[in-house]
Amino acid sequence: MSRLQLPSGEPFATGECRCRLGEARSGDLLTRLLIPIRLGEITTDAVLDTGGAYLILHPELAAELGLDRESGLSIERVSVRGNAIDGVLHRFPVTIPATSGDTLTFEATVFVPSHWDLPTYMGWHGCLERLRIAVDPTAETLFFGPS
Repeated sequence: MSRLQLPSGEPFATGECRCRLGEARSGDLLTRLLIPIRLGEITTDAVLDTGGAYLILHPELAAELGLDRESGLSIERVSVRGNAIDGVLHRFPVTIPATSGDTLTFEATVFVPSHWDLPTYMGWHGCLERLRIAVDPTAETLFFGPS
């Protein structure tokens, strides 16, 4: 485990995992930063999107987790790539499994859109803002810890 520290000497990150650069979907011109996450018993890759909001889940994945319209916190409209998308907000624990150091579980605000043809996205608001993260793209490593 790398020794990332704050000026106080407190560890910046308590865990690290492998990440990869890849296409969010086949044919994309740009690569995205993808990390493994666990949602309940399901492991999937998520695209890190520091400009986005919430953890956005495909409706089929959300259904597997029992996140339905009736159990949601509220109905929202979110702008994604300039398109307004309706969906339901939930709170759900997300785990980032560590390959070194400590695995981290945190509560994320999850947006389940009414329609979605992209992979899981981890946005800033309601999700990444609850973590400390650093990326070493050369070593394909994400360092993380609680904020």
